[in-house]
Amino acid sequence: DQVNAYALPGGYLVVFTGLIAEAGSPEEVAAVIGHEMAHVTERHGLRRVVGSVGLIGVVQIFLGDAAGLAMAVRDLFTLAAINGYSRDQETEADLEGIRLLIAAKISPDGAIRFFQRMKENQSSLESSGLFDWVSTHPDHSQRIAQLETEISGLGRIETRPFDLDWQKVKSRISPPSDQEKTTE
Repeated sequence: DQVNAYALPGGYLVVFTGLIAEAGSPEEVAAVIGHEMAHVTERHGLRRVVGSVGLIGVVQIFLGDAAGLAMAVRDLFTLAAINGYSRDQETEADLEGIRLLIAAKISPDGAIRFFQRMKENQSSLESSGLFDWVSTHPDHSQRIAQLETEISGLGRIETRPFDLDWQKVKSRISPPSDQEKTTE
């Protein structure tokens, strides 16, 4: 049910069905996938691992614990795969994701609509800004404004609509209702 997607080392992408269920259009899902693809092409996970391993490596070498270094590298690789990226990397992935959408002739407006939807659905605690200083992601309003500026500066963009029944796609990821279960 989570509205989420993320990139794993090796270029694998994970898209939760909750994201598809929440999205209002295939362009919104494409925008999220473009964003995650950008994390892969920009090697954000690898950069995080290398940066973290560098610091831990110096400490481990100083202390003379090579086995501990190997375990730390393994743990950091796992953490980088599932943990958030830095705000700068998130912004970079947002902008690169827009470029990927345009190259695929997919409307980049889906990215703006997706973040507007996320902003509308955030809790009052999230919207208070209380945790902004520890968040790895930029604020939804910041992201929307930055994407609007980026897209408006691109001029005329040629896009093609998706040729699919979006409601049918969404119905395929929904669990069957109790009534549907009894008729099967």
